[in-house]
Amino acid sequence: MKPRPPNQPTEWFAVLNGLPVIRIGFSAVAQHRAQIERNHGATLEELNAAGGLDWFELYCGFTGQNLFPAPKVTPEQARAWVIEQVQQHALPPRK
Repeated sequence: MKPRPPNQPTEWFAVLNGLPVIRIGFSAVAQHRAQIERNHGATLEELNAAGGLDWFELYCGFTGQNLFPAPKVTPEQARAWVIEQVQQHALPPRK
């Protein structure tokens, strides 16, 4: 497999969840680019190349919140909420 050329958009975003690596649609994460990049001081592409984000970090970005002070949500709640949002993003628009 050839390495991806620099600056070429990726299709998947890595989630730090131990092994196996979980990937979610990059476009679902990209909708929240500004908040996530503000929270981390790095681009989505840089964060993805470094291994991605955990569910809590994604939750903060998706909900427009800073990492500190930490929102009152458990890791399990953050995971479930982000998965629901990603699944809704993947659905075709309603007619």
